[in-house]
This record gives sequence, structure tokens and C-alpha cells, in this order.
Amino acid sequence: MACGVSRDVIDNLTAVTPILIAIFVAWIAFQQYRIGRDKLRLDLYQRRFSVYEKTLYFHHLLSGSVEQQKSEAFSKTFRDFITAYRESQFLFESSSGIFPLLEEFHAKAFKVIGFKQHGESLIADPVEFLKLKVEAQEALEFFPKALEILEKSIAPYLNFRRVLV
Repeated sequence: MACGVSRDVIDNLTAVTPILIAIFVAWIAFQQYRIGRDKLRLDLYQRRFSVYEKTLYFHHLLSGSVEQQKSEAFSKTFRDFITAYRESQFLFESSSGIFPLLEEFHAKAFKVIGFKQHGESLIADPVEFLKLKVEAQEALEFFPKALEILEKSIAPYLNFRRVLV
């Protein structure tokens, strides 16, 4: 050989090059897998946090005045809560109890909304008026407790440090 490189060195390089390329491609594929997995975890985290956030915001507006409850902002927030509550059955394990809790939250919200928006029309029937007022008051007392339970139930799903591990 004229350039001083033996035929064995060239054969060895030719044999090793595809192996090195295969290792490099495998490393890139593994990195893409990790990025995809982390993206999925982050997306799931964001959707789960959205359930909590929409519930909290709905609770905040639910305790507002009748005028606030008749606003478009309230209607949108209520629709967002209903979507989040229905979606929760797919985002959390059934053993978490989150979906049934939000289902009860939803049912009690109707009692509050119904009383606030239609209670005046029942003043002529004091028995029915008082019954609905008591149900609405009990519902309003339920919400802060339900939010505490929700926060404890949802916490393992929103532990951001665990999401990235």
C-alpha cells in the first residue's frame, strides 16, 4: 500500500462504522422516547391541574351574586367546570374518588344556582322557599369541605416532582 494504511485497518474501520452508526441511532431514538414520555407526562399534568383550576374558579363564581351568575362569564365558567368534571373520570383512577366528588359538587351547584335565580318566585310558598334555601345553604357549606377533599385526592396526581421522574 502506497499511503501506509494496511488493508486490515480499512477492513476494521469498515466493519466498526455501521456498529457505531447503529449505536448513535439507538441513542437518538432513546432520547426521542424520553422527550415524548416527558411531554405526555406534562400534558397529563396540565389537564389534571385544569380540572382543579376550573373547579376552584367555578366555586369562586358560584358564591357570587345573582347578577354575576346570569353573566356570560359565569355561563362559560360553568360549562368549563362541567367539561372538567366529566373529563375527570378519564384522567384519574376511579379509586381516587375525584369523579364522584365533582359529580356531587355539580349536583349541589344546581341547588345554589336554582335558589339564587328562582328563589324569589317561591316567596309565596314559604315551605318550599325555606326548603330550597336550606338545601342551597347546605350546598354552600359543602363546597369548602369538598375543595379540601379534592385537594387531598388530587395532590398525588399533581406532584410535579414525581411527574418528571
